[in-house]
Parts: sequence; C-alpha cells; structure tokens
Amino acid sequence: MLKSTVRPLIPDTKRVVLDLTNVSFLDSSGLGTIVGLWVTAKQAKHELKIVNANQRIIDLFLMSNLAPIFGGHDDYLGVTPD
Repeated sequence: MLKSTVRPLIPDTKRVVLDLTNVSFLDSSGLGTIVGLWVTAKQAKHELKIVNANQRIIDLFLMSNLAPIFGGHDDYLGVTPD
C-alpha cells in the first residue's frame, strides 16, 4: 500500500516526506519499499525524507547501513551526526 500510494506522487512532487509517527515496527519488506521509493525519488532528482521514526526504526536503518541514503537528513531520522 505504501508503494502504490507514494510512487505516483514522486514525479510531480519535489519532496516526499514519510511521517512514521504511528509506525511501531518495520520489517524487511517495509525497509525494501522505503529504499525502493528513495531510489525512484533520487532518479527523478527529488527528495524522500523520513520524519518521526521511533528509536527501533532508527536503529534498523543504522544496523542495515541504510541511514546514509538519507544523507544530510539525519535530523529527520532522529540521528545525531558524529
């Protein structure tokens, strides 16, 4: 549902913001979907940002070495730069 809702927005929207306020768990499928959306946005020279991710989701991005794909947007993930 996320992919089918967000992907059509990317061509017409310079910045897509995913608000994860009510997301308490993200599995590998959800992680893959977010990465796929990021790739689609990047190819269109647009932005995909994540806001209000809980610590569990932030840790998942960090452990998966995927936080850097949101380079420059660590504040959106809730990650403090080193």
